Amino acid sequence: MEGQITLESQLSGNLSVEGSLSGSLGIAAQLSGLVDPGGSSFPPYEGDYDIVPKVDLDQVLPTANHRMLQDLTVERIPIHEVHGPTGGITITIGD
Repeated sequence: MEGQITLESQLSGNLSVEGSLSGSLGIAAQLSGLVDPGGSSFPPYEGDYDIVPKVDLDQVLPTANHRMLQDLTVERIPIHEVHGPTGGITITIGD
C-alpha cells in the first residue's frame, strides 16, 4: 500500500489487487508544557497580577510579548451600601 497520514488523521492512497487492508486507525496524544514560538525568549510581565476593575476607566495590561509568571486575578467590582434613616438603601458600584 502506498499513501500518507496527514495531521487531520486521514489516510489516503491506493491498494493493489495483490493485497488487503484491515484494522483501524486512531490517534491518542496529549500535549503539555511551554510553547516558545520561534525559539525566542520573552521577558517576564512585571505589572500587577491582582486587578481591581475601574467603573470609568479602561485598563490595558501590557502583556503582549511577555511571559506570564502566574495567573491574573480580577477582583470583583466593589459595591458599597448605605442605609438611610427612612429605611432606604443607597448602593454605590465601584470606587
